[in-house]
Amino acid sequence: MFSQAGQRRVGDVQRARSRYVVSTQQLLVLGVVMAALFPASTVIDLRVVRPGEVPVSGSPVSASPVVAPVAAQVPADTVRARLEEISLTAPLAEGRQSGRGAVGRLTAEAKKATSRSDAVTLTSLPQPVDGFGTVGLTWAPGAVVPEDAVGADVRTLVDGTWSDWQALDVHIDDHAPDPDSAEADGSRPGTMEAVVGEVDQVQTRLRLSGAQVPADLRLAVITPGETATTRSESPEIGPGADDAPEPTQTAEPSIYSRSQWGADEGVREAGPPQYREVRGGFVHHTVNTNSYTRDQVPGIIQSIYTYHVQSRGWRDLGYNFLIDRFGRIWEGRYGGVDRPVVGAHTSGYNSHGFGASAIGNFDEVAPSAALVNAFGTLFAWKLSLHGVPGNQGSTRMGDRTFSHAIMGHRDAGSTACPGRYLYPELSTIRSQAGSKQEAWAARAD
Repeated sequence: MFSQAGQRRVGDVQRARSRYVVSTQQLLVLGVVMAALFPASTVIDLRVVRPGEVPVSGSPVSASPVVAPVAAQVPADTVRARLEEISLTAPLAEGRQSGRGAVGRLTAEAKKATSRSDAVTLTSLPQPVDGFGTVGLTWAPGAVVPEDAVGADVRTLVDGTWSDWQALDVHIDDHAPDPDSAEADGSRPGTMEAVVGEVDQVQTRLRLSGAQVPADLRLAVITPGETATTRSESPEIGPGADDAPEPTQTAEPSIYSRSQWGADEGVREAGPPQYREVRGGFVHHTVNTNSYTRDQVPGIIQSIYTYHVQSRGWRDLGYNFLIDRFGRIWEGRYGGVDRPVVGAHTSGYNSHGFGASAIGNFDEVAPSAALVNAFGTLFAWKLSLHGVPGNQGSTRMGDRTFSHAIMGHRDAGSTACPGRYLYPELSTIRSQAGSKQEAWAARAD
């Protein structure tokens, strides 16, 4: 009896092994067929989606391989951008700190036109631009200029031909430090910067409807500082070319440091950075020319830095990170890329999320795949440091619950930022951020 039972068990095992071998062979054949039918870029992600997260979809991504960073031409020394501010209305009277109730009196650098009783247009005289230009308009703190009563435009002259007027971003309460913060006190209202590029002259206009002309209206014209020499460097922050990523940690991206874009640390406020928390992140765009070259990027960041600090009166560059159209990531506000530095990018939520801005105007062009992939890689790593899944759904930031942890600036305010062509890519950025993150159990403290 025992011998027959043993023989039956041996026979059962042999039949099970045969079925397993056959099944495995069938699966291999099926895999070959599937590989032939579908392109290699089509990847099916079988990860478990936790409650509150969105499924990973969109552009497929790999598990964050470390790629040797591409060298960039960067300034060899600290660089200070050149700033010229042209007064379009008279400054406040000596000793006066607020523009509330002060009527702006035109200077010789501006002209005024009235189309109807409550509509006024102030136009600057054409101003020369010597270099890769950035412009913006600011006015006295405290001046009452309702956002729905103001508009602004810019046009440029190249080889004797004026461009059409292009709108400047004047969402006063959206692109700013958090309300009631120390940084907001004394900062100047105004437009966001507009990087106009290589032009001969620039002209701006401020359109008011039912609002008083603000005092101390200034046109800022900024060009990058000159450096005697440049050098080719790889990103200073992140893994080196020979570094292998920790298999249980989300890969850190390669990031060009502030010193690599020539930051003059004497421009920003000297006090220590402010730190709060990171529960999510916001995608922005800088609304500027899209035709810049790789070598012009450090100068563009220098100019934005100068406008934010010296013209707007902020502590430092508003964005925590910037990403150029070539997919390179640059450090923004000072304080440490791996720390929860409070920026000035999304008013009301700067203390609860970080901001990364694409350099370009994505109301006009579609973002490159390199730029979108860089957002996915950056957000995966930055959010992983704070225990936030990149594809997380409902997320509480400050006094509001957002639909996702990664949002566009327009989701937090009345702006069109980050542009009609970049905004639809947020689903891809979320998917990539979720796919590139590793398990939380292995996250380093």
